[in-house]
Amino acid sequence: MDLCSLVILGYSDDGDDPNADSCIDPVLRDDIQNALNKVTDHSCKGIVKALLFNLNRPGWAVNCVDFGAASLDGIVQDMNFCAYIGVVSPYLYDIRMGKIDMS
Repeated sequence: MDLCSLVILGYSDDGDDPNADSCIDPVLRDDIQNALNKVTDHSCKGIVKALLFNLNRPGWAVNCVDFGAASLDGIVQDMNFCAYIGVVSPYLYDIRMGKIDMS
């Protein structure tokens, strides 16, 4: 799988799952949901720990953004994360990059 994903707006083969458009691998979606069901620390740190502990996905970076009640939009500014929508004609790409902590 590439670090970028093609965005196809308005099409989903799984109308009951709101994540089907942005996470097209049904096995990964199930694995994520199962890991989230095991979260005991309801913070981004706890969620990331649960995902990393329960998912065996070497090379994958995990990013969590807590959209609290005060959030007005989906803009997050962090030097270690980049969400970028780019056009490589004629395709539109949604690119998400996260710096992996190597410490």
